[in-house]
Amino acid sequence: MAIDMPDTAYSAESSVEADYGIAVDQTDDGATKLRDLYGNQQYTLHIVWTLRSQAQHDALMLFLLTNRVAQINITLYGKTYITQLAGRPAVTWPDPINAKISAVFRGPISA
Repeated sequence: MAIDMPDTAYSAESSVEADYGIAVDQTDDGATKLRDLYGNQQYTLHIVWTLRSQAQHDALMLFLLTNRVAQINITLYGKTYITQLAGRPAVTWPDPINAKISAVFRGPISA
């Protein structure tokens, strides 16, 4: 059972990229063969949260750390995806008070 992302104040920098899961192979005779790797369409979500206070930063990082292998429902641009964290969240400090957090998630769209 997937849990919902509690902090949905995503930046306009957030994006969704379709992963069609096609592998391209070349055979001995030089022909190109395509293989479908997935049973259903996968997506890569690049989620960005900007200008987070220290308390918001701490709460979001704790959620991501605690649920780093859990399935997380993320609704972005009107569609809900069942994702998992793919890698480590990145944090930058555009100013001394606020943090910019980004993370990559992967998974299919919810049926």
